Amino acid sequence: MIRTNKLECSFNEAAIAEKYDFFRIETTETYLKTGALMLDAPLLENNTCAVRFDTRKSLLVMMHHDECNKANLKHVISKIEGFNCMTLKLVDVSDIRKHELLQLLLNALSCYDLPELRFNNLTGHLYCFHPKWIKKSKGVIWQVPCLELRVTEDLILDLNIRTFTSGKLQKDITFKKKKYRDYPKYAFSSRNTLRRKLTEDKEDEFILRQLDGSKSDVVFLDTKSLEKFKATKMGTLSSVVECFNDNYENFAHIEFAQVNSSICIDHDLSAKKENKKAVEQALKSPIRLVDQIRDEHSEGFLKRVQKVLKENWGVDAAMEQKVLKNSLNVVLIHDADYYEGMDDPHSLHYDATVQHITLEKYDGDSKFTAEAIIHELLVKEDLRRGKISLFDWKDLGYVGDVAFGLKFVDDEDVSRYFFMTVHPDGSFEINEQVNDLFSQSRYSACMEIFDKAESVKENVKGVVMDSDGNINIIKDSGWITIPEIFAIKKELESGNNKLRSKAKREELLSSCLDIKSFRINSVLCYFVGVIGEGMKYAIHNAANIRTIEPYGNAPEFFERLLTLMNVSFVKNEQLTVIPFPFKYLREWVKMNVE
Repeated sequence: MIRTNKLECSFNEAAIAEKYDFFRIETTETYLKTGALMLDAPLLENNTCAVRFDTRKSLLVMMHHDECNKANLKHVISKIEGFNCMTLKLVDVSDIRKHELLQLLLNALSCYDLPELRFNNLTGHLYCFHPKWIKKSKGVIWQVPCLELRVTEDLILDLNIRTFTSGKLQKDITFKKKKYRDYPKYAFSSRNTLRRKLTEDKEDEFILRQLDGSKSDVVFLDTKSLEKFKATKMGTLSSVVECFNDNYENFAHIEFAQVNSSICIDHDLSAKKENKKAVEQALKSPIRLVDQIRDEHSEGFLKRVQKVLKENWGVDAAMEQKVLKNSLNVVLIHDADYYEGMDDPHSLHYDATVQHITLEKYDGDSKFTAEAIIHELLVKEDLRRGKISLFDWKDLGYVGDVAFGLKFVDDEDVSRYFFMTVHPDGSFEINEQVNDLFSQSRYSACMEIFDKAESVKENVKGVVMDSDGNINIIKDSGWITIPEIFAIKKELESGNNKLRSKAKREELLSSCLDIKSFRINSVLCYFVGVIGEGMKYAIHNAANIRTIEPYGNAPEFFERLLTLMNVSFVKNEQLTVIPFPFKYLREWVKMNVE
């Protein structure tokens, strides 16, 4: 069974209606002009439990039942600009759509306190954070990363990291159309949660923006200890759902939907050996280490790389002064910032296979670096030779060509289309196609698929076409898989943190491991998780569920291609999330277009 972030929910509408009042505030203007202030203002009314932003023109307010609610709420919003264009209407709970009601109930958790979690209903959204996520120094809080929980119309629970940043760091944020003064400001309340900052407040203020070039990272799952688990996305999610079900025991209940997997491809010890064997067989040309920095640090760095290559791959890499045509060349340079205003060797094109590594980025001592170097070199060598060497293509059993296509948007915002056509013997060609009325080709339908997806805001990851012109489309579903978070928490609470045995992995983590396919409403879906064999305590990212959509009357043939993701040469020590020929396509574009 695979658990997903699709919510199954039930409501006792009569009990909810008895305890709570619901109001809808709407404007006849184009949008609620006061923006976030309008969204946060109802929360200033003591009896208000939650606010949910509905559209640009309306919002929902949930309050503890009281005959005075409407009058009190009207008094609060009467001070808002544009009040004369607003209407305030009591709404029956049966007239509120499921996802709206569920979001309001979730947002109302901001009224409760948990020792390990802080709930914040701000601008109509729910933001949760664990105290350990706060970034501070010398007692000063600089940033507060939060997990936003948003229920979509089809009852998918979206989880996204949002960051509140101190106004003291505004110089490190680029403001374009919207200036700093236009952002809603927030401060910490006495409960150590974020709240709307009022004019008379003297506390430090925060805005919902990230620093330029920064990203807040919260680990998806960690099973090393109960403390570490609670400080992850899944630990937070378990606390939210438990808090919801406890506090609304007689009113509502939520749980995560399950589906049955039909195909499971484990990346076990034999698969690892096959991957390594394929890499070793592909290492036919000699490897050369070329120092283009030539200072007191670079030579020692390359000697460490040389040693790691020998120890981990049995490769005797020779030191050279220049790139050699019939070799696999590892060229040591600085990162791009170093060459600003100078000739940048990153942009040089060689009549040879070259992999750049930078002194600032790579760790010359690590096995991980050695594997990355080897894998990248061999992919580039395959691109030069026009044949796949890292996978036995004949094993797929195709007697005809298979084409893989992707869309690339260049620096001038122009859409370009690239296709890799693989022949039955593993040889291939890559070419660019032009999408216009005067250049019809067998790839025209593929290009139209990308353009249509953009117009309806679908995320197409790629298209695959067989020799008969049948097309399967790979799309992001917006769904992720969820491990058995409540059972994991129970195990950790009992003191058992040995959850990585094969039996425990199958019981608790199956929704996050290896490659699995299944059907949701007859639609073929799949996900690629972390490698189960020898996994570590932490899983850093969620496994995204992708859907396969046959184009027109095409048959569904993608299941035959699932093994194209059971390789670790695309992402070191990880499986690739779409068939590996897309890696070849991206590399080719990087080498020839970007």
